[in-house]
Amino acid sequence: MKKVLFACPSYGPIDPAVVVGHRCVVAHAAKHGVDWVGDISLDGVKISTIDSARNRIVERALKTDADAIFWCDSDIVLPVDTVSRMAAEDKDFITGLYFQRYPPHFPVVGKYDADFHGVNWFVSWPEQTLAPADLCGFGCVWTSLAMLRQMESPYFAFAEMSEDFTFCQQAMRKGFQLYVDTGIECEHIGRPKAVTKEDFRAAWATLQTGKASMSDGSAA
Repeated sequence: MKKVLFACPSYGPIDPAVVVGHRCVVAHAAKHGVDWVGDISLDGVKISTIDSARNRIVERALKTDADAIFWCDSDIVLPVDTVSRMAAEDKDFITGLYFQRYPPHFPVVGKYDADFHGVNWFVSWPEQTLAPADLCGFGCVWTSLAMLRQMESPYFAFAEMSEDFTFCQQAMRKGFQLYVDTGIECEHIGRPKAVTKEDFRAAWATLQTGKASMSDGSAA
């Protein structure tokens, strides 16, 4: 069985749907090859910033004999088999799919655009498979301790990009490949409702229709 640490840095009360989802994921994984060896979540408010919280989590994890950390955000509702799938895939660095709150709700995973220091967000992907990627948010992520031991502190830092993208860049420089498991589709808690893949698909279709109208002059 793989020894896994649970990490969910938060900034206050967590939506009940998220809490229930986390508990179901933990229970499911415990029956499918995961030995949960601790919860090393930190309160981001007490640590002052999210990068500090994440770095403290890594520092704590490196003092254990765990095999991996499963990271999730406090506003992500997880599919019940999330960690079970990740544990079975035997990769160092895996993310699930979750979607931005604002239209067109791109997945928070993409390819790094070195020329423009930006991100080309995924807009299409193969179903139910592992696909290579460069960058992801840390809303639903598996990191092996073997990978973390080869990386350098600070692991997370606000530099050219967000703290989680900086982590991805460092992992890439160390020769580690990020994979997205496209069968793990999470909900991103928002208002008035959680954002899902269906929201992205609808927004993307609308955006593409608008571009077509502009190109053929029908919007004039």
